[in-house]
Amino acid sequence: RLEVVFWVDAEQPEEVVRVAQAGLAVEPEDPQLLYLYGLASIFLERHQEAIGILEAALRSGSRAGDIQLYLGTAHDRLGHVDGALAAYDAYTRTHPDDLRGVAAAAWMLYQAGDCGRAAPMLINLVERGHGRDPRVREARQACSAP
Repeated sequence: RLEVVFWVDAEQPEEVVRVAQAGLAVEPEDPQLLYLYGLASIFLERHQEAIGILEAALRSGSRAGDIQLYLGTAHDRLGHVDGALAAYDAYTRTHPDDLRGVAAAAWMLYQAGDCGRAAPMLINLVERGHGRDPRVREARQACSAP
């Protein structure tokens, strides 16, 4: 695990994957190794792989606070709107003061042309002080237009 953390700190996702795979060969259900391997897979744009790995980390009892946020990101980047929304919602339920899940979901829905579902999230973001964010402003303006 320590070597994996070293490569995470060095921002070397290829090495994170290599070392995590070696560690998982010994301890296949290590939740921390799975989590870090999943994050590295996202950074390497291996989103489908990341989904499977992060889901395995959850099944193994990962306590990483942002795992659902990253699971949502992987789904989002593959265009899996329902999977992304489920993960972003799970993150928001456990981190109600952190608006990253709400913002990511709202932006994804806006980009998908689903202003009906994006609008309440955008209103929430504006009411909670995030109306100056350029993406929130763009989506809010587009979703408010007749």
